[in-house]
Amino acid sequence: MLYAPIPGDSTRRGRRAEARARLNIPARLTLRRGVMPCLVEDLSRTGARLVLAEPPALGETGILEINRIEGFGAAVWIKGRHCGFHFDDPLDLQQVIDLRQYADHFSEYRREQERTAAREFVQGRRFV
Repeated sequence: MLYAPIPGDSTRRGRRAEARARLNIPARLTLRRGVMPCLVEDLSRTGARLVLAEPPALGETGILEINRIEGFGAAVWIKGRHCGFHFDDPLDLQQVIDLRQYADHFSEYRREQERTAAREFVQGRRFV
């Protein structure tokens, strides 16, 4: 596993001190080279564990957007398709709580979106 130092924290080697919320929800990571879809496996106020088809380079910076909540940061570790992303400024605790609640209801939300799309298609209001 490759590690990059976290600014202001040379002793923890990329480990989070904050509690993690398990999410497993889609997000997107915007880097200089483009936007990459990803899956957020877990999240804390200070960072996230991501799964990407092609992880960013160690130390590469970008913006992680999860359901309209954004955090600027950098890749601090990489192992296979997994990446540790450390936020420059911690998220608010309420943002982490909101994303946990969103994750709890994500499958229901996704099913309702699919039903609406199917209904609109049958009624001729949506085209594939």
